[in-house]
Amino acid sequence: MKPENFLQFAESILEPLCLLTAQGEMLAANKAACKLIGLSAEEIQGRNLRDLLQAEDQEKFTKDLRNWSASRQPVPASFKLRGEAGECVECHCHGSLLQPRTADSPALIMLRSTQKAEMTNQFITLSEKIALLEKEAAKRKRYEKAFAESNEQVRLLLDSAGEAIYGIDMEGKCTFVNAACLHLLGYEENEELLGKNMHSIIHHSYADGRPYPIDDCPIYQAHIAGQHTRQDNEVFYRKDGTAFPVDYFSHPVKKDKQIIGSVITFQDISDRKAIEAELERSQETLERAQAIAHVGSWDWDIVGGGLYWTDEIYRIFGLEPQQFGATYEAFLESIHPDDRDAVTEAVSQSVADENIPYDIVHRVVRPDGSERIVNERGKVYRSPKGAAVRMIGTVQDITEKKEAEAYKSMLFDTSPIGLALCDMQGNLIDINPAYANIIGRDIDETKKLTYWEITPEDYAEEEQQQLDSLNSSGQYGPYEKEYLHKDGHRVPVRLSGQIVEFKGERYIWSSVEDITETKQAQDALQKLNVELEDRVELRTAELQSANTSLQISLEQLKQTQDQLVQSEKMASLGGLVAGVAHEINTPVGMGVTAISHLEMKLDNYATRYETGQLTRSDFESLLKSATETSRIVHQNLNRAANLIRSFKQVAVDQTSNELREFNLSEYLDEILQSLTPKLKKGGHQVSIDCPEDIVIFNHPGALSQVMTNLIMNSLIHGFSERDNGKINIKVSTHKSRGINLEYRDDGKGLAKANVAKIFDPFFTTARNKGGSGLGMHIVFNLVTQTLGGSIECDSKEGEGIHFSIKLPGQEFQQASTAGGLA
Repeated sequence: MKPENFLQFAESILEPLCLLTAQGEMLAANKAACKLIGLSAEEIQGRNLRDLLQAEDQEKFTKDLRNWSASRQPVPASFKLRGEAGECVECHCHGSLLQPRTADSPALIMLRSTQKAEMTNQFITLSEKIALLEKEAAKRKRYEKAFAESNEQVRLLLDSAGEAIYGIDMEGKCTFVNAACLHLLGYEENEELLGKNMHSIIHHSYADGRPYPIDDCPIYQAHIAGQHTRQDNEVFYRKDGTAFPVDYFSHPVKKDKQIIGSVITFQDISDRKAIEAELERSQETLERAQAIAHVGSWDWDIVGGGLYWTDEIYRIFGLEPQQFGATYEAFLESIHPDDRDAVTEAVSQSVADENIPYDIVHRVVRPDGSERIVNERGKVYRSPKGAAVRMIGTVQDITEKKEAEAYKSMLFDTSPIGLALCDMQGNLIDINPAYANIIGRDIDETKKLTYWEITPEDYAEEEQQQLDSLNSSGQYGPYEKEYLHKDGHRVPVRLSGQIVEFKGERYIWSSVEDITETKQAQDALQKLNVELEDRVELRTAELQSANTSLQISLEQLKQTQDQLVQSEKMASLGGLVAGVAHEINTPVGMGVTAISHLEMKLDNYATRYETGQLTRSDFESLLKSATETSRIVHQNLNRAANLIRSFKQVAVDQTSNELREFNLSEYLDEILQSLTPKLKKGGHQVSIDCPEDIVIFNHPGALSQVMTNLIMNSLIHGFSERDNGKINIKVSTHKSRGINLEYRDDGKGLAKANVAKIFDPFFTTARNKGGSGLGMHIVFNLVTQTLGGSIECDSKEGEGIHFSIKLPGQEFQQASTAGGLA
């Protein structure tokens, strides 16, 4: 009871009344009680009645409070209360816990009373009346609260619903909407939709934008027919015109069996559509992943017997869906007969005992007779009572993996190199036969040993170095050591290895090669090397002696070669002298004949002069004859002088080989003039195309010897069987490339095999005609060594020969621009 409710009826009671908590704190008191206690109503609130009692009654009052709280009837009590004037007032009171009785219900106390029965009855009546009033007040409040909550609950129910809800009347107009509906449609106030045709507002078009006639609308059709409908493949439109996919229900509303409208609930399924699309993509990805990994999944209904396979399992088993009965029995038919019992047993154990997983490797026989190896794994799902009802698992095609493992195992077992796997403490975990054979034991016997038991103690220091390398870099070796053989001897081996990890543990993987034969070969080789060193010393002495003899022979050969080259030069010069001498005879002879004829005429005219017979006409005839004779003599003497000068210059150049400055065009003409007798003999023609302003500083004698030998080679070899041969010499210059001299004849040329040998010493195609084979060798040396250039030959049989001579650029200049030597 609240204090204010207590005071509404307690003030009319003449007896002092107080409302206490279970701990004795005064919540309220009527006027009679305030007067008795001597405190105002405000001062009484919050005071504990125990504090107003005599000291000897305070402990007893605590017990009275417990009695009042525990009893259903008024319990009498007595204590002394300090009054208004400080006197003690003897109180005979009654106390009772107000109804309904709860742990924190206040107690009603009549402070001063008599012990008469009527007073007790009065207190009881008062207590019951208070309790009754309290119940009625509480009941009324509950009714009021329930009514308010009922309306609020309906409103909250609609607004708190996760789905959007709206109602329509028979004309399709909106009668109510909830908050979720407003939110999804983008509206803020109910009035924006109430009384409006909902189809024209939110359902007017298909998802592709086509108009949606109301007669085709499932909501309208169900509404008219008074039926339920559900659609999840349409869209609603928001206030802003955007569309979103919805899943909606339409329910008819009836009153007195008459349809008065419909309630439509809907929800935005954009997320669901996205999830469905993602699931579809995930399913596609899963199928692709299963195909790549050769893993399929299955679902077996143990109770119903149905069996579901993914597409990859059909591929692994070589079946089409229509070829498979989709039952456990049909699955067993595809298993290899030798493996069928093992599969059946594994399935039975897993179904019977939830602690035994289904994990087995077996063979599958395809319809075409081929076999595949698969690994099946599964888990059993059980009912609440523990019965197996479902089994889900996977099938993985491990045929290639098993074949690869078998191949690796074969390589491991058949490897001629010893292979071993040991732990970090040196215990041998696995070895191949080659490793066991190295130490003369079988595999089982070897695996009982440790690495240190087959290693001699004197390798301890070196082993520690290899272990340090292994721990720092993860690798060791290669290095050589020895193993202890079973029969006691030592086996030389070469080791290398590295650390590998498997299931979180570190191991040492090593390869070991027996190098006994290699060591034996090395020993034999070392012995052979000693013998060879002795032989080499002896052979070296013999070679030194032979080299000395060879050096002497080489010097003699070089002297002979120099003599031959000099002879070739002198022979060339001799031919030049003979030709020039013949050429000089003609002008000199003509000059002598002319002088002789003049002498005869002078003698004749002198006689006639002495006898006086000389006439004027005779004298004029003499003068004319003398003049003509002088002209003839002078002309022939000049010709002889030029020949002698050209011969002298060329001859001096060929013999002196000194450096000097000369005009290239003029010098080529001098060389050609010295060879004129040789050319005229066969009617051969030489044309020179050379700029007249090229002045070079080089060895003219070497150039003369080169050009003489080239022309003589053409006469002797190229034109040996014909007259009227043609030789063309073309000179061009370029600042960066120097002088290019191209020499061509139209002779019979050379065979391809002879072109490569033309500059070799003593090579000639006219050995039977007296050729020495040194002419072109001399030309090559003169061009490359003396003149500092290069020469190349190109020729085809029957098409003449071509020499390309390149002289260095720094050795010439254009006279028209340089004005002299640089």
